[in-house]
This record gives sequence, structure tokens and C-alpha cells, in this order.
Amino acid sequence: MYSQIYDVVLIFMGKKWSDQRAAKVIIERIAKIKISLPSRTNFRTGFKGYESTFEAGFDSLVTLLNGLVNYDSRVPEEQRGIILSKAIFESADKARIIAAAVEKEITKFESEYLSLPLQDYELITGLSIVGINNRKIKTDNASIIITKHFPKKIKSHYDFSAVKRLYPRLNDNSYSWVLVSVKARCEHAAATQALNELDYVRGIFNLYSCYRSSRMSFSLPAPINKICRYPYHSLHSPSGHRTSDYYWFDNNYSDRVSAFDVSSKFDDIKKFYIHTSKQIMATNQKTYFKGILSMFCNALDNSDMNNSFMSLWALLESLTRTKEKTYDVTIRRLLFNFKDKELMNIKLEEFRKRRNQAVHTNREVNDAEYCAHELMNIATEYILFCINAYQKVSSHEEFAAVIDCPTDKVRLYKEITTKQQELSHLETVEKLIHVN
Repeated sequence: MYSQIYDVVLIFMGKKWSDQRAAKVIIERIAKIKISLPSRTNFRTGFKGYESTFEAGFDSLVTLLNGLVNYDSRVPEEQRGIILSKAIFESADKARIIAAAVEKEITKFESEYLSLPLQDYELITGLSIVGINNRKIKTDNASIIITKHFPKKIKSHYDFSAVKRLYPRLNDNSYSWVLVSVKARCEHAAATQALNELDYVRGIFNLYSCYRSSRMSFSLPAPINKICRYPYHSLHSPSGHRTSDYYWFDNNYSDRVSAFDVSSKFDDIKKFYIHTSKQIMATNQKTYFKGILSMFCNALDNSDMNNSFMSLWALLESLTRTKEKTYDVTIRRLLFNFKDKELMNIKLEEFRKRRNQAVHTNREVNDAEYCAHELMNIATEYILFCINAYQKVSSHEEFAAVIDCPTDKVRLYKEITTKQQELSHLETVEKLIHVN
């Protein structure tokens, strides 16, 4: 009876779980490995401030459970694991390790985090551009300054030795310094927000700067992106002091990045940024496009052209809303935006074949650098098309429905005629049955 009552509670309180039954199974297993004192086991996991401990296997179960929690999007990844662990240990100390109790504690700790006041943070990093100084750019969630001089207030608090130790071949002359100012509840949220906002700007900059580029390298290639991030990111208070010992870094860093001189073109790049950003803000999909631009940057930051190609194909699946559909649908939806559909279809079919061969044979894509550049150009055009399209549709579903429509005039007009006839029939039905 006790279990049945809590099953009912779970049904009504299960909003925090993406899969209620899976969460219940995992939490039951966590309950079974709680250590009952006294115990002589050498393997135990605890949490500061709590009495309960767990046997080996606890961490893997919590990792599984973490993937089932529907967290508020404002909670950063690093805080999510902490919140879940505290919820489990809180439930354990109260001797109620059940799904409903853990869910209640997650909601409580999440609310506590979201009630924290916003604080000012500044992230110092860099971009692989030269030729400008003290240029300011605004996003809806950040203020960004690009300068060739390292900010004085941060200089005495910055760990230059760590950068040299981690990246001995890093050439600072290939970068301008970038200061990103944000408001956030904690340092992890601040770093995530600052880097996301910088990638939003950098993504639009690269849409402009990389489009219609091509290249053939005869050694290890540099990333396709003209504008790459500095690999080391340090978080500071407005006074310049470091907010913690944490630092953030880029896994895709390549020491083959070269400086991109924007002295004669920065004004044009910034105009393009302002125009494109206004268009994105005019859609109801701002968060979606920030994610798309981050995917675009990450794909092109890689010096491994095989990885860049595969990541760009995944980006095109996201843009066409076809991750769960066949590649026939992906290609058909991509063709919607291109005039020369015949040639583009041949290209995309060839890229699909190479992608599948690489996946199924665990081999690199043939001519990966050429393929990556071609996909980058296709992705650039399609991103700009999507930004325009989403100003005219209200949802992803409507966008998919629109690009599934025929683009051939004869077929389109035939479809319009058919729909008009169906509408006329429905209006007649309404009159005949007197629908109010």
C-alpha cells in the first residue's frame, strides 16, 4: 500500500522526470546501496553536510539519473549535478529515498539557486582577429569589448603562467583580447553565458567572413573559421580580481590558427552582425539560433576536417529538423532554398554517401577539407534562409510544413487549387450541418 500511494504521488509530481519509470528504477537501486552503519566497506560516497553514505556504483547511477531530470534552462550544467546529489543525500538523511521525495528536493534546491541575486562578472579571453582596438559590441545578454591591449585592472590577477604551461606554442600576437561582461547567479553560469554570447557574435562574424571560401592544404590544415577563440578563459569581478581558481578552455584549440586582419572590413562585418542580429531577434527562436551559431562555430573550429564535415552534416540535420528522419527528407528540405536544385541534389547525395561510408567503415571522409568547405557554404546559406523564414512562421512544426511544400510552380499551383477546393467543401459542410 505504501508503495502504491507513492506511485500515485509520482504520477502527479513527475514533471521533473523525462522518464518517470526509469527515474523510479534508478532511485530504488540507489536506495539499496545506502550504507547502514556500522559498515566496514572501503568504498563509500558521501556529501559534505550530510550523514548518509553509499556503496560503490553510486556515481554511475547518479549520472544516469541526471540525464532524466528536466532542469530549468537557467541552471548551468555544473550546478545540476550538485543539486541532484544534494537532493538524494537530503532524501537519504530523511530516510525517504523515493522518486517523489527526490523530485521534491530537486525542486527546492533548484528554486534556492534561482533565487540567488545576479552578480556582475567579466570573462577575459581572445579572438583571432587583429587590426582593431577598443571596439564594443552588444548582445541582449552581454557587453563585449575587443582590444589589442590586455586590460590593466585584470593583469595582476591573471594566470599568464598557466596559459604558457597549457599552450606552449600559443602565439598571443594572433589574437585580440576580448572582455565579456555579463550578469549571472554563479561563476559557472557566468562563464557559460559569456562564452555563448561570444559565440553568438563570432558565429555571425564567421557567417560573413568564411562564406564562399575554399582551400586545399598540403599539411595539417588550420580550422576553417577565420575567427577562432583564444583557448583559455578566465573569470573576474568588475574590480579585476579572479572570482575563483577555475578556468575554462577549448577542446578544439589548434595552434595553426592565424591572425585575421579586419582593419579594412570590420565596419562591414559589424553592420552585417547588427542586421542579422535584428533579424534573429525578430523571430521567436532566439535561443534556437544561438544554439545553431554555436554548432556552426564548433564545427569550424576543428583542425580535423573529417570531424568538421561530420559536425556540419549534423548541423544541417538540426536546421532541417530531420534528426529523427531519413536523409532523403534532409536533402529534400535543404533543396527548398537552392535555385539549381539538380546540381545541389548531386552534391548532397555525394556528401551523404561519404558521410555514411565514414560512419559504417570507421574511415575518414575522402577529400574531407573540400567536403567540409562545401558543407560550410551550404550551411551558411541555409542558416541565413532559416533566419528569414522564421520571421514568417510561428514554430518549428510550421517551418517543417512549409519547406515540405513543392517549389515547382506547376505543382505548387495544383496544390493550392486542391486545398482551395477542400476548403470550399468544408465550408459547404458547415452550411449543411449548421456548425456554430
